[in-house]
Amino acid sequence: MVKIKEVYDFIDSFAPFSTQADFDNSGFLVGDINRYIRHVGVVLDVTQQTLAAARHLGVDLIITHHPVIFDATRSFTAGNMAFELAAAGIAAISAHTSLDCAAGGVNDVLAGLLEIEKTEPSPPPITPQVSCALASSSKTVQRIWRNMSGISCVQR
Repeated sequence: MVKIKEVYDFIDSFAPFSTQADFDNSGFLVGDINRYIRHVGVVLDVTQQTLAAARHLGVDLIITHHPVIFDATRSFTAGNMAFELAAAGIAAISAHTSLDCAAGGVNDVLAGLLEIEKTEPSPPPITPQVSCALASSSKTVQRIWRNMSGISCVQR
């Protein structure tokens, strides 16, 4: 068995929680970080459906992309996903913008799918003005980037 803290530290090693955007709430959000676990679930969002599946599968820790606690929580009652996780004994770690901007993370995967070969991290604060270099011969990719406002592209 492994402690949740070990899973947290592993995620933090490639998607450091310290790099998350100011508005984000990535990190360990629900449960006891020193608890031993056997079953892990990975989901985009915690919903009633993903929670039901996690319960059915005996998940001890759920790792989400979108934080289960994002805005200021005004109540912690039935129906609130963080409450439901805690009531079910399921811990939660979320890696949102920390995973988006990590080397090899969400943004790099998307850039790869769009055939962008050279990427650079955007300095904080993140703005919609982005520069990129197209190395793609794909006319579709070139057309997409040419038609996007707020993005400056140069073809190599």
